[in-house]
Amino acid sequence: MALLRIDHLTSGAILGIWRMEETVSDMLAMMPSLGKLQHVLDSHSRDARRLEVLSVHALIHIMTGDGNLVVSHNKDGRPFIDGWHVSISHTRGYAAVILSPQHDVSVDIEYVSNRVAKIAGRFIRDDEQDDGITRQLVCWCTKEAVYKYFSSQHLALLDIRLHVYELSSAGSIIAENMQSGDMVTVNYYVTDCFVMTYIIP
Repeated sequence: MALLRIDHLTSGAILGIWRMEETVSDMLAMMPSLGKLQHVLDSHSRDARRLEVLSVHALIHIMTGDGNLVVSHNKDGRPFIDGWHVSISHTRGYAAVILSPQHDVSVDIEYVSNRVAKIAGRFIRDDEQDDGITRQLVCWCTKEAVYKYFSSQHLALLDIRLHVYELSSAGSIIAENMQSGDMVTVNYYVTDCFVMTYIIP
C-alpha cells in the first residue's frame, strides 16, 4: 500500500498523499470495499484514470476510517462528500486529498518537470516573481489551489496575484483574488518528485 503521508492540520483538517504504484487489480485486492465503485470505474476507459479514482477513495477511507464514503461533484465540478469539505488533486504518480469537517479547503499537486515553463506566460503575471522551474511550479500549484478554493467564481489564473514570498522547501504565500479582493494563505511543499499546495482556513 503506497500511502505516503497523512497530516492532521488545524481546525480538524486532514491532508493525505498517495503514491500511485499499484495496478487497478492490486487496489481492489488490497481494499475490497473499493469494489462498490465498479460503476464509477466502468465509466472510465483508461486504467490510469481508474487508478486515480481508486487511490483517492482509498486515501479518503484511510483518512476518515469510513469505507462507505464516495466522492460526488457539484455543478461547478467541485467534489463533495457527505459530512466533509473536500478537495482532490492528482498528477503523474500521486494523488492528494484534503478534508475538513467544518471549512472549505483546497489542494493541488504537480509532478516536477519543465513542461510548466512552456505555459508560464499564461499564468504568471508581470508583477509576480518568475525565476526558474521550481518557482513556476509553486506558482502554478498555488493558483490552481486558489482557483479551486473560489471555484464558484471561475477565476482566470491571471486573476490571482501572488504576493512576494521566500522560496524554500516549505512555506506559505499570500494569494490575492483580484476579482473580489479576498486574500488567502496558501501553504506549499517542494520535494524532488512533486510540488503540493493547500489552503485551510
